[in-house]
Amino acid sequence: FTFCHTAKDPVNTFTYHLIGDGGVIRYDRDGYVLELRNGQGNQRVPGASEKNFVGMYSEFARAMQTGDASGLPTAHDGIIATMIAWQGTHEAIAQRIRPSA
Repeated sequence: FTFCHTAKDPVNTFTYHLIGDGGVIRYDRDGYVLELRNGQGNQRVPGASEKNFVGMYSEFARAMQTGDASGLPTAHDGIIATMIAWQGTHEAIAQRIRPSA
């Protein structure tokens, strides 16, 4: 979210918390943190900004110069990511608890 949107230097906060009955996954884009907390303990790994534009552009330029696109995602990668998101969404909808009338 963003607040102080009329200020000279607005504040943007990008954190995500996925909270379930087995634990919490937390992502802090500004602090570059990806963390899992559950009954087995805590796991914390360095996160990254959501997009590495410099890296993507460099890899694209390299692919154009050399013809080697092995460092770039493929259409198949996009299909796999879409199917994972689709399946997760449908499972979440199917398993959600509906309030009784």
